[in-house]
Amino acid sequence: MNILMVGHSRSGKTSFMAGMYKYLGDDKSGYGIRAKNATQKRHLQRMAEQLSYGKYPTGTDVQQMYNFELTCLGEDIIPFNWMDYRGGILLSDDPDDEDMNKFLKAIKTADALVVFLDGEKLSDNSGRWTMEYDILLSCIENSLDVDHQSWFPICFVITKCDMLPDGIPFHGLNRFHTLFNQISDSKKVGAMLVQCSINSQDYFTPFLALAYCIYGGTPIYIQKRLDSMMSAANRAKQHRPETLIGWLAAGTEQLLSGAANIIDCGWQTELDKAESANWDYEKEQKQLEKLQAIAEELEEKLKQWSNDDMVTFF
Repeated sequence: MNILMVGHSRSGKTSFMAGMYKYLGDDKSGYGIRAKNATQKRHLQRMAEQLSYGKYPTGTDVQQMYNFELTCLGEDIIPFNWMDYRGGILLSDDPDDEDMNKFLKAIKTADALVVFLDGEKLSDNSGRWTMEYDILLSCIENSLDVDHQSWFPICFVITKCDMLPDGIPFHGLNRFHTLFNQISDSKKVGAMLVQCSINSQDYFTPFLALAYCIYGGTPIYIQKRLDSMMSAANRAKQHRPETLIGWLAAGTEQLLSGAANIIDCGWQTELDKAESANWDYEKEQKQLEKLQAIAEELEEKLKQWSNDDMVTFF
């Protein structure tokens, strides 16, 4: 599963990552995330530890992709790539067609989108951030036209909320109302809005955003895996003998394969390939059933968070 993170520099994306790992990193008691890359894991652990002391990580303008596994009770459930998009389209006042094409290419490979909105800028009523909003809006509006073959979730994260007075109005959201209405009217796209606070005591919010992305992106991911499984099943059928002569030939191959294993030749028969494909299919099917159950559980959590006014859907 590919989750694309987009937002201007210094909008709080790196702090969000630190908070997400601090809350979920290698947790075996419930939901967690496991970093697959050892170097990235050390980096995330360091950021999470610094956050405990009230030190925010330094932002970066380098595009990155983190490879994670969502876990439940310590068991791997689904791999996901958390892609941090920092292309010229968000750094330039006048993004060109090449920048937009790169963004749309990234969107086409995404199963979910997380959009970061700087809370400090949203609360500023001066209008000086209008150009920045319009560039971001242009990106997202273009993404609505992409055919994702399933419902596409977009999570809007208002960052730095703990740095602002309680109840302060976010004037900048007025620029997004047309977009929000477009999403509300769409049958292909859904969205969630969440206010995010990241500090040494408060770092739960990233789980809300991740839960929404996993829940929303699961149908897309499952369909991709089912297509792959169908291909594997077809390969298995092609390799499996269907006549008596075919089975006799397969038996001969098995005997020769056994002899080859003795001398460590690593020869795999056509029947071996068929059995392996079938085993992979059954294993994958069980994993997808488990993932579907997790998605349904996350859906219930999201409904409860909505009832508790922690998130807003449209």
